Amino acid sequence: MGTVAENAGEVVACVFLQLVEKVPSPGRETNHWGYLTNFYTSPEYRGRGIGRQMLDALINSAQEKDLELLIVWPSPESVSIYERAGFSDVNKFHSDPGDHPPMELVFQ
Repeated sequence: MGTVAENAGEVVACVFLQLVEKVPSPGRETNHWGYLTNFYTSPEYRGRGIGRQMLDALINSAQEKDLELLIVWPSPESVSIYERAGFSDVNKFHSDPGDHPPMELVFQ
């Protein structure tokens, strides 16, 4: 699901939330989580609260859909908006000595 903010017909901000279905487990309802991506506000519209309003609306929508969690890979410049909205670095919750960082396989 995507959302945009416009001014005089011009898109000035956008955000996209991809719902991801978790693998079903016996005896458990299938849950979803959300991947937040492509969140952008045009530089001349930053600092006006547009991005925060869009992020708050997306978070509210995710809660209404009973998503288990939201995940985002923020740029260094955008970390503060996510922190102000309640996002935390996953290492704060997954930092036991036996934990391993996520792994990826990148296809060129």
